[in-house]
Amino acid sequence: MDEQEMAIVLKEKDDLNQEISNLRSQLKAEAQPQQLHLNDISKKSLSLLIAESTNRVKELEDRLKLTLSLQTESTNKVKELEDRLKESVILQTESANKVKELEDKLKEVEILQAESTNRVRQVEASLESKSEWWNKKEKFYHKFTEFQLGALRELKFASQSIHQEIVKTKKSYSEEFTTLGSRINALDDAAENYYSILAEDLKLHNELQELKGNIRVCCRIRPFLPGQKWKNSIVEYIGDNGDLIVSDPFKRGKQGFRSFKFDKVYSPEATQAEVFSDTQPLVQSVLDGYNVCIFAYGQTGSGKTYTMSGPDGATEEEWGVNYRALNNLFRISQSRESNFTYEISVHIMEIYNEQVRDLLLGSDGSGQRLKQPNGLDVPYASAYTVKSTSAVLELMDIGLKNRPKSWTAIKERSSRSHRVVLLYEAIFI
Repeated sequence: MDEQEMAIVLKEKDDLNQEISNLRSQLKAEAQPQQLHLNDISKKSLSLLIAESTNRVKELEDRLKLTLSLQTESTNKVKELEDRLKESVILQTESANKVKELEDKLKEVEILQAESTNRVRQVEASLESKSEWWNKKEKFYHKFTEFQLGALRELKFASQSIHQEIVKTKKSYSEEFTTLGSRINALDDAAENYYSILAEDLKLHNELQELKGNIRVCCRIRPFLPGQKWKNSIVEYIGDNGDLIVSDPFKRGKQGFRSFKFDKVYSPEATQAEVFSDTQPLVQSVLDGYNVCIFAYGQTGSGKTYTMSGPDGATEEEWGVNYRALNNLFRISQSRESNFTYEISVHIMEIYNEQVRDLLLGSDGSGQRLKQPNGLDVPYASAYTVKSTSAVLELMDIGLKNRPKSWTAIKERSSRSHRVVLLYEAIFI
């Protein structure tokens, strides 16, 4: 609907409203004369006038209803026209958006066209560049082919020279191989003598150990501990040849002194390395196939554990005989790998009240009790193959945890038993 039709509808609506207003005014004007006339006429003519007036009112009501109906129709038509106007506005907005969208697409097409034009120019330039590159490459290949042909001619000449040189070298190598064979035979004879010399050296080493004594007893004097109240030493003399003299403060004269003889006496100032130096040669005897036993004996708190293992968290200088002997054992076995192969296994046991317990069985201290049929071997003990000192130390820690301890009057944590670490070796030549 356009604006002209809208104006016509609005005008019709105003006319209808004006007509309704006129009818109402006319009805009021006619009602007033009738009221005055009623006072003058008689009662008969009054009924007639009332009837006529009623008809007139009815006629006016009918006209009013018709007017209201027309007004309703015009209002609906106006509303319809307003809806059509809104639709036309929406269509106009959509058409404007569509036009704008088409304009944007047109701009994109123009941009794509410009890009394609630039791309075509780039491709044309690239084709020209590649064409020039292939032309240069073709010339290079021609030159390279000519060079290769010349190189092949030189190579053919060199091949002939090399062939002659190979013939000479083959003859020279034949003579050198003959000389090398004679030298290898000489080395084979020397190797046979080496094993005999090695066996003789091992024999002399162990004979020297036997001369020093198959059983050696050494004594180590423990220094006073920090916090120890009584620090009067009874040691009177320590000799270089193993002599030891101690005094008895409760006896006088010659009876107050007692002398002892050991293979070696270590003073309180002796280090762990000095104590191990006299047992170090025995480690080699173990690898030579001899049975060796190293143990510490003494009362509780005399320093057995310190001598054999060292203090807790020991440094390399504080290592005891056990750690140093193991290091030396594996070092010598590795140095002999070219001639011998060693397989070393470990048993760790405890001896208490003439009973033997395997400390590598069970982590709760309930090790297996073992029988000793011949007094020397323990056939049912747990055996673990080891290849390094650290592996042995781990097993020793397990045995230490499985070893029961309790307090004594001298030491708060005492094992009250003897721990035995056995190393067995198998030698393969």
